[in-house]
Amino acid sequence: MISGWIPFEPQWSPNDPSITINPSPHSLHIDGNCWETNQAMHGTFHPPSNCHDKTVVAFCTMRRGSLASAPTALSTCQLSISSIFVILVCLLMSHPVSGDDYRGIVLVDLARTAVDSRVTESFTEPLQQSQVAASESGVVSRIWVVEGQSVREGDTIAELNHDALDQTLRIAELRAMTDAKVKLAESRLKIRKSRRDAIQPMLDRGHANPTEVEEAVVEYESSLADLEQARQELAEAKLDVERIKAQIRSRKVTAPFDGVVTELHYRLGESISSSKPQVVTLVQLDQLLVRFYLSEHDVNSLTVGQDVNLQLRDGNQWVQPTARIQFISPVTDPDSGTARIDVVIDNPERRYRSGSPCKWLDSTAESTP
Repeated sequence: MISGWIPFEPQWSPNDPSITINPSPHSLHIDGNCWETNQAMHGTFHPPSNCHDKTVVAFCTMRRGSLASAPTALSTCQLSISSIFVILVCLLMSHPVSGDDYRGIVLVDLARTAVDSRVTESFTEPLQQSQVAASESGVVSRIWVVEGQSVREGDTIAELNHDALDQTLRIAELRAMTDAKVKLAESRLKIRKSRRDAIQPMLDRGHANPTEVEEAVVEYESSLADLEQARQELAEAKLDVERIKAQIRSRKVTAPFDGVVTELHYRLGESISSSKPQVVTLVQLDQLLVRFYLSEHDVNSLTVGQDVNLQLRDGNQWVQPTARIQFISPVTDPDSGTARIDVVIDNPERRYRSGSPCKWLDSTAESTP
């Protein structure tokens, strides 16, 4: 590029069939490669397919007498996909190249912003994505899923080794099932209660002394305490059973929501540490999330739950899925003047893929063919 000329770096997509420039420039330079034109093209150029995302700079040669017809405003290029807003600015150098010819550059901005409609682009993503982690450290003993498998909330994904806990559980269950100590305490209490009840009338008739009565009462109260202790120990044994079962459950990694396993981070026999507890990556795809950033003016006219007009790339075609606003940020970014809008797309059959391009169209936007 000639020193002193203003650089410009618009992007061009091979889906754009043509660029229209009037008057016709002498040549286009695409990333340093000269692309010669001729008058027969009348300023309409068909960029080669290998020019995707290339810098396009058009050098124009004009007759002095043609300067009055040189573009000073805007020219619109008609495309089959959408209108392209083409900025044509001819910067003439201070000295002629030859005779009455002047040379300058035409800067072609291939931004895909239509004159009569606004399109905001984003990408779909899972409604939820979780790095499902183990709550304890240990060795992976079982993995119940494979990558790509669908799971339901609560399904077991993997297990850590819990052999020692299994042994402890069996012992606790035996203790919890054995109520012999309680039955023995109940029998003793029954006997001592009968003795206490029988000795009091004997004392009234003078056939027993007060010491015997006092001993009978003490023995009864002691048996009553023994029974309460036996019952408490039995209850604690049952609680131990539940506590150990909970520990075993904590060594199982379960799905927190319905979704698809996209990645396994551990294999059988590997040890999970507290510094890296993530076992699998789980995503929810029956609904997709699309995040847009709109101007404060546009956001003020929107409400949560409102249906919106979106276009989603589905393979080789654009479709209009069912979509609604899930969240509107109450905060406007002071730098960009935009606020976040979260839109949810229903995807019960998982037809649409996460990561697909998506467009937000205003009420005047036209559908993409």
